[in-house]
Amino acid sequence: MNQFYEIANFPSVIGCIDCTHIRIANPGEHNGEIFRNRKGWFSFNVQVVSGPNREILDIVVRHPGSAHDALIFDRSGVRCRFELGHLDGILLGDSRYACRRYLLTPVLRPQSDAELRYNTAHKRTRVTIEQLFGMWKRRFPCLYYSLRTKLSTSVAIICATAVLHNICIQHKLDEIPEQDVYDDVFEAIYNHEEDGIGLAHRTAFITRHFS
Repeated sequence: MNQFYEIANFPSVIGCIDCTHIRIANPGEHNGEIFRNRKGWFSFNVQVVSGPNREILDIVVRHPGSAHDALIFDRSGVRCRFELGHLDGILLGDSRYACRRYLLTPVLRPQSDAELRYNTAHKRTRVTIEQLFGMWKRRFPCLYYSLRTKLSTSVAIICATAVLHNICIQHKLDEIPEQDVYDDVFEAIYNHEEDGIGLAHRTAFITRHFS
């Protein structure tokens, strides 16, 4: 929490969450098309929770490219741990997620100075997950260009590179220079802010910390 707070004075953050698409070859057979994402290519939609040093704290590698980020989170172990009270703190996510008491999203139409300050701090803090994706794929270009193996092998490769990425972070190994490899940034296709309790919690949070 202290390390995240140093980024933009956003309190109580223990992780930033997002999904990234890892290209794979067409799996074929009867379930091949469920791996086609809305960009038109085949992928795993991989959920990651980032730490303040752009390390991978949690990863989910099992959902096809057609799966929505919010659905992946709803089915994830990290959500269960928050619901059961095993984790103390909050995650920051984009507007593709439902706003919950433990997962705060941006205010889509900020009306007050406090909401503007909240959005600015939210964006500056959450950029760590976007930077993580860039670093991870530059270290292991196979994640960007395509994994042309069977599905179980692709899952093993993705998980192995996540472990190796964390080892590089732990030992402060030099980052691969940035080139023309960027993670796709998708605009939200719809807003999941129907969780009234989450919205009320976010409003109270903004009033307490950003007013």
